[in-house]
Amino acid sequence: MVVKLMSDFTTQVRYICEYAAGLTSSAGFSQIDGILDIAAPIIFNFDYPIFDESYRIPLEKKILRHFYTREICEETVGLWQLRLCDKMNVIMPYYNQLYESALIKIEPLLTTDYTRTGNNHAQTESSNSEQSTMATHDKNVVDTSNVAESTGDNGTESTNWRLFSNTPQGAISRVDIANNAYLTDATKTSDEATTTTSEHSSGTSNETSDYNRNGSSQRNNTNTGNSTTDYYERIAGKMGSRSQSAMLKEFRETFLNIDSMILDELSTLFFHLYC
Repeated sequence: MVVKLMSDFTTQVRYICEYAAGLTSSAGFSQIDGILDIAAPIIFNFDYPIFDESYRIPLEKKILRHFYTREICEETVGLWQLRLCDKMNVIMPYYNQLYESALIKIEPLLTTDYTRTGNNHAQTESSNSEQSTMATHDKNVVDTSNVAESTGDNGTESTNWRLFSNTPQGAISRVDIANNAYLTDATKTSDEATTTTSEHSSGTSNETSDYNRNGSSQRNNTNTGNSTTDYYERIAGKMGSRSQSAMLKEFRETFLNIDSMILDELSTLFFHLYC
């Protein structure tokens, strides 16, 4: 790019921008923003890392606006662009991290904020065991060994009558009662019951001169249970003796003007002799 400009040493940034925007004469302040919209992508026609692509053009315009009336510190515009490209690729990885850290939202007066979650799992087990042993002794019995187990349902039904008569001389049979014959009072009660039994037994016997018999029975009952309880706990707030004003002052000291830091880094690309 060849630019014929009126400058003391090389050329000013403003003339480079106006040439890139297609102007043949200098424009006033009210047109600068429009000039930069066109010139920024042309001057920064190289790649460099940026934390957010949407911030690329705003940053480039801020750089050109800041040095708008400064003269480049190279013999030609092309050489100056080379130095600018190299500088941006060197410094931007670091400043990208600063930009990203500045996006983190911090509560300056909050010193403690933690959350704890989990669950408690419990298992319970209970068992009951019953055992009985029986021993008998007798004479002259043959040796035997047996195991018996039986399960069954027994059903019973009973009918009870309660009879009363004011005239005992007038006997009444059950047939007469069933046929609603005359009587003073009659009560019929019917009971029905069902019994379920389960039995397990084992025994041994031995015939010698005496009779020995041993028997045993055992019953086991085991219950197992599981329970799980989830919990969530959050503790947030200010802890410690530090005052809130001291905490706020310390927080303000962490503020960074990252754009200004980048401009300071790029100042070596321009002459420092200017009015």
